[in-house]
Formats: sequence, structure tokens, C-alpha cells
Amino acid sequence: MYARYGSTSVIKKLIAKLVDSKSISHKKRLELYDIIKGVATWQIGIGLVGEINEFGLAYAYRKAIERAIEPFLNCRLIIDGRKPKWLDQHGLNCMAVIKGDSKVPAISAASIVAKIERDALMEQLAKQHPEYLFQENKGYGTSAHILAIREHGFCTQHRTSYDLKKYAQK
Repeated sequence: MYARYGSTSVIKKLIAKLVDSKSISHKKRLELYDIIKGVATWQIGIGLVGEINEFGLAYAYRKAIERAIEPFLNCRLIIDGRKPKWLDQHGLNCMAVIKGDSKVPAISAASIVAKIERDALMEQLAKQHPEYLFQENKGYGTSAHILAIREHGFCTQHRTSYDLKKYAQK
């Protein structure tokens, strides 16, 4: 993430509040998200269900990263976790930090933005398919979600390549 505008004091206050997105409440993430949107440039990359089902999760993950970093190819990139080997093939200036969302403020900010954006997508999906309770489970295989799959079958947004089939059997 890169500073776009805003006073230095706003950015310093924001950085002091940035932590691993999993360790803060949804309300706090929303507050930070609004601040981050005002002081950083960011891009979301999404792995599509069709890509996962046809080519696998690793392929969709790579495509999501490519989509997210495309506007920043001439910048220094910092990513959370291990650096995928294919990134080196592109000659990118990229550093990976394991558990970076709790160590690097830019990664913390990216994690917060990603969670809020994902939650918004899941809420949209819940409106299209209310029977699956996506707004509550955010796409994770909760017991209520598994029961909904058993009752209604899969929708077009379910990853059929994932072993959800075992959950769908009665």
C-alpha cells in the first residue's frame, strides 16, 4: 500500500493502530478501512470460482495476486507469508514476511482492506442466495452452511473442486 494523500500525523496515527485484522472487531476494521481508503492506493485481486474449479486453488491464488499487484509492478512489493517462486521469475522487487499482517503496517492495512472487501462480496452473494447464510459464515464451512448445502445443493459460487461434496451428502 502506498501513501496517496493526507497529513503525516494522520498516517502516523493510522500506523499506530494497524494490527493483524483477525485480532480486531469488525467495527474497528470498518473504521480503519475508511482511513486507509483515504491515505493509500490499493488494488484487490480475486480468484474466480471458475478458475478454482477448472484449474485448481493454486492457479486461482496466483491469478488473484497478479490482479492485485498489476498496478504496482514498478514498486517494491511486500507480501504476507512465503513468496511464491513464480514471483521471482518476473523480476519483481518483492519481499515476503511470514506473519506479516502482525509485523508490517502496510500488510496489516492490506489485510484489513481485504477482509472488508471480502465481507462486502459475501453480503452481496447472500442477497443472491439467502439460503446459504453467506452474510454470517463469510463462505466458511460452518455447520449452518453445510446444512444449507445439504438441503439446497451447490450454487454457482461454491467451489466444486473443493471437497464440499462430502458435506453435501445426506
